[in-house]
Amino acid sequence: MENLNEFVVLRSDVRHIIENIPYTTKKKLLDMIQPLDILVVGTPRIPGLNRFEKVTGSISSTIQKIIQGSEYNSCKIVSLDKQYIYAYGLDPLFGLQHEEKRFSKYPLKDYIRIMRNGCLVRVPNLEYDQKLKMQRYLNSKLGLSYNTSEVVKIGWNKLIKYLPFLKIDIEAPENKEELIKMKDGLICSTIISMAFIYGANIKLTENPMEVWPNDFISSSETQKIARIDY
Repeated sequence: MENLNEFVVLRSDVRHIIENIPYTTKKKLLDMIQPLDILVVGTPRIPGLNRFEKVTGSISSTIQKIIQGSEYNSCKIVSLDKQYIYAYGLDPLFGLQHEEKRFSKYPLKDYIRIMRNGCLVRVPNLEYDQKLKMQRYLNSKLGLSYNTSEVVKIGWNKLIKYLPFLKIDIEAPENKEELIKMKDGLICSTIISMAFIYGANIKLTENPMEVWPNDFISSSETQKIARIDY
């Protein structure tokens, strides 16, 4: 899908916000990045996929773009030392096996080099202790499998948000103990959302279990720093 403006986009609010975010270069973006910043990005071109994976991936990506209101349909979060990002599904881009998507760490500079497009957003005024707790939470989720069914549930709820009687109930953890123990029903955006609750008591969305990447752009808690498009 080359031009989302030709289609009915459900998240026009996100599109309008993105249009007002200034462009920058990859080099300048690296200089701007601070610990625990969020990168909301488009899907990179992944080598080595078979025909079925390419077709299903393309269909899934297109549906997500329409619902979310932009080309950005994934998110990553920067480590405390700014050397890594935490993310799902980047193994093929780094020459690693990809039988199953798992939450992992990847070199930040290497990722920026292959990044096609995306937006840098930031939760301002985080204390060092808060960032440290957030990273501990992120580290506790390393190795967890990606939950495709969760994407379907969230997508369905966003599609029928004006028909609440059809909504699928997605319960959020009630306390920090439940947050740290939680292993199922997680995707990149829910892990990032809950990291801010665990480490800084900040809710970026109403329900941290019902969040997609572009919700970080529309959140009133985030600053929109810059975007790139290559």
